[in-house]
Amino acid sequence: MKKILSFAVCFALTVLIALSFAGCKVDKNDKKEATASKKTETPTIIGSWTADVDISGSLKSTLDIVNASMAQYMDFSKATASVTFTFSEDETYTVTINNKDELQKKFTELEKAIPDGLRKYLAKIIEAHGLNTTPEDMCLEQDGMTLEQEAEDFAKKWDLSRFLEDGKGIYRLDGNTLFLGTETNIIEDRFFTVELGADTLKVKYYSKNAFGVYYLNDILPITLKKEK
Repeated sequence: MKKILSFAVCFALTVLIALSFAGCKVDKNDKKEATASKKTETPTIIGSWTADVDISGSLKSTLDIVNASMAQYMDFSKATASVTFTFSEDETYTVTINNKDELQKKFTELEKAIPDGLRKYLAKIIEAHGLNTTPEDMCLEQDGMTLEQEAEDFAKKWDLSRFLEDGKGIYRLDGNTLFLGTETNIIEDRFFTVELGADTLKVKYYSKNAFGVYYLNDILPITLKKEK
């Protein structure tokens, strides 16, 4: 009888121990599943996203509007803008240019190069047409301005300061389509095609070429990284 009781007690203890280990395993599995679910949460656009963007193509495109032939005399290298987009829960956004001082130095260099570039441009025209004049005299004869005055007028029309302006507005994200509008209005035919990840926002396409002063066909695709 004692042997039977002893066996029963041992068996009961074994079952209890087994169940306790099983409980531990379930707890660990639950933790793993919770961790996995966190990793597979749907990415959100809410937050701040930053990228260093080569804007030399945009600068050239804006120059082309004033005088396309002048581009060959300008140095657009090292024209990089650090841009941060911040998307809020209330569907408003801001865009900030982080390196304004650095860009301003580059723009000052470009503006200082305009007179020499204009002189070379006009000299090429004079040579091509076999004219008996100089770039300086050509400016006076055609526009009644000195070459320096022509260059100053050219710089005003080009207006590189616009590239330093921050912006804001409202947005809507619909799947992979991102609409950015004014502070009061979303324009339905102006949208971006994006690829949203946990830590990256890739902007692949824009329905129109120009966004503000930026000519996006010369910039896209851009991959922005989420700030921690």
